[in-house]
Amino acid sequence: MGGYGYRDVYIGIRDHEAYHWVPGIVFLLLLRFINGFRLGCFQYSQ
Repeated sequence: MGGYGYRDVYIGIRDHEAYHWVPGIVFLLLLRFINGFRLGCFQYSQ
């Protein structure tokens, strides 16, 4: 038995609930980044 490969990890994620919540986390992080960027630009422009 070898170690974990990317394929094994992908199958594990696909078979678990992680497949559903990973995109949600990525979306939330992206939203926070965009909001922070907009706030920074707003403060810089004043």
